[in-house]
Order: sequence, then C-alpha cells, then structure tokens
Amino acid sequence: VLIEEVLTDEVLIEEVLIEEVSAAEVSEMAQRVANDKPAAASPATKDSDVAGKRSEAPPATAAPAILASAPGPPQEPAKQDAAAYGSIWNTNNWHWEERNCIDTARNELRKALDRCEANGLRHVRELGGACVILKNVEVQGKCGIWIRKGKRILSLELSVAFDWEFRDEFGGALGVKGTGKAIGMTEDDDEPPPKVEVKVSASSSGGKEAKAAGEWMRGKGAVVVGSALEGKDLGAAILAADEAQAKPEADRELRAAD
Repeated sequence: VLIEEVLTDEVLIEEVLIEEVSAAEVSEMAQRVANDKPAAASPATKDSDVAGKRSEAPPATAAPAILASAPGPPQEPAKQDAAAYGSIWNTNNWHWEERNCIDTARNELRKALDRCEANGLRHVRELGGACVILKNVEVQGKCGIWIRKGKRILSLELSVAFDWEFRDEFGGALGVKGTGKAIGMTEDDDEPPPKVEVKVSASSSGGKEAKAAGEWMRGKGAVVVGSALEGKDLGAAILAADEAQAKPEADRELRAAD
C-alpha cells in the first residue's frame, strides 16, 4: 500500500510539472508573438501613410483625346482670294464649270504659225535663202477649259487650213504656192506632232527653182509646220493666255459686291 501511494504521488508530481512547463511555454510564446506584432496605427498615422504612398506613386498619364468625326462629303473651302478663272458664282473655282475658249485657241494657233514662219520657214538654205509665207489661216474645232476644285483642265480638238507661197531671197514671187492642212490636234502629251498635208500648185512662170521649192514644202516644210502645232505646246500656250486674261482685282471687287 505504501509503495502504491508513493508511486501515485510521483505521478501526480510529474503531471503537475508537465502542466507547469506547458503553461510556461505557452506564456513565453504569447510574449514573443506580442513583441513581434506591430502596434496598431492611429487614424492620423493611417492617413499620413496613405498620403505618402499617393505622393510616391508615379503621376498618371492623361489619355490622349480622341476626336470622333463621322466621314462626310467634302466641304467647300472657306472664301479666299482665288485666281479669276471661273464665273462670279463659282466661289474659289470649286464647282464644276466649263468655258468655251475656241477664240483663245484660234489666236494661239495663229501665233504658233507666225513663229514657225519666222524661225523655220525663212531663209531656207537649200533654196538659196527663199522663204515661205503662210496666210489665210482658218482654225476649226473645239476648245474648252473645265474648272473643278480650283484646277483647270484643258480639252481641245482642232484642225487648221492655210495657204502658202514661196518668195525668193529679195521678196519676189518664186512662182510656186499651194495649200496645207493639219487635223487631230489635241492636248494629249503623248500624241506625236500632227501630220501636215501639203498641196502644190505652180504658176506658169515657175521654173526649176519653183519645182524644188514645191518638193521641199511637201517634205521638210510639212514637218516644220507640224512641229509648231504640237498639242502639248499649244495647250500650254492656251492655258497661259487664259491666265493672262484674268483680272484678279476686278474679279475680287465683283465677288465682294455679289
């Protein structure tokens, strides 16, 4: 009985020691946790921390503005001083308009033949200094300038007929003359010079020199005349003449009054 009591007391002591150790360990662990846990921040501290984080954050980039515009028909440009090519009602020469320029074309074609006569048909070396006179020039066909969006577009289709006569180096009649014509002159840059058809009619007084002059006119003379009537050069001259006829000041006054 005594032995059992002693053993029982030892067990009770051991259990008490275990309980005491366990409680001490638990108390120590709780103290460690309390030391490691940060103190609760006050409201003011929280606000300052948030403000600091906001100040440290990179500035926000503003999103690019996007202009939404629905496509529509082209608008007529604002009024401005434009060349006086179109009619008064045609603001800035923006609207479609067609003008008849056949008179300008006739004048420019005659000028082209005058230059040809002065530079290519005078003092022909092969004929001893004889020269060709062109006269009775008649121009037929059509010529128009289209205006659209401030631009001019030339359209032409012309033919020309003329009389010609040879004179010797002293200005006297050489005894040979004839006619000539050219058709199909256009503004197309790719078109070759028009072909000139020459007919010869020699007078009764015409001799060997007259015959030679007639042959020259059929060959080289026709080429010289044709090169003077090249469409791209004639078209450029017509547009330049049309521009020279414009009167911007008077046109501006009329548009302002209208």
